[in-house]
Amino acid sequence: MSKAESVEEVVMPAGEEELLDVILEEIRRAAEEEAQRIIKEAEEEAKKIVEEARKKAEELRREKIQRMIYERKAAVEREIAPRRLEIRRKYIREKYSLLFKAFDEAVSEAVSNLKNSGDYDDFLVNGIVKALSEISSDKVIVHPVPGDKRRVSSALKEALKRINGRKIEAKIGDTIEAEGGVFVESTDGREYFNATIDAKKIELRERVLPELATEVMGGLG
Repeated sequence: MSKAESVEEVVMPAGEEELLDVILEEIRRAAEEEAQRIIKEAEEEAKKIVEEARKKAEELRREKIQRMIYERKAAVEREIAPRRLEIRRKYIREKYSLLFKAFDEAVSEAVSNLKNSGDYDDFLVNGIVKALSEISSDKVIVHPVPGDKRRVSSALKEALKRINGRKIEAKIGDTIEAEGGVFVESTDGREYFNATIDAKKIELRERVLPELATEVMGGLG
């Protein structure tokens, strides 16, 4: 075989070589497109994973913050609860103290006005009448407060007139320490009746103060 014949066997026709180039180019293009698609999908998947991880981390962070806030709030509440209770108790004590003070001042003023008026004589008479009605003994001693002996003697005479159906022996006794009124007892000391202003004040305090306290303390939550 000649040299010319050998060259003809390896050289492709011009049309076939162009076709091969077109095929190879198409394969390269398709491969590049597939590679780009795979890369794009991978990038999107990576972004999705990162975003989900970010959201999860943000959710965990919020939960942690909320838990920390709740735990701190609970700790602070436990810490201040006793102090809040003590402040409340102190406030109630002070409010009651002011209430008692205001009540006593009002009663003291009323007592002062009573003793400086004619109504005090009626108070003495009514007190003695009540005492004689409560004490069964017909022999009694009426004790006045200092400075009231003359007024009590007069009140005793008036009170004895108002007692019907009984003959009572009554005399004025030693003075007692009180703001006003009288203290009446049987001569044997077994029976007595406290008709002093001091006893009346205690009675008023026990009867009126609870009602006042309910009104005044009603706004306390």
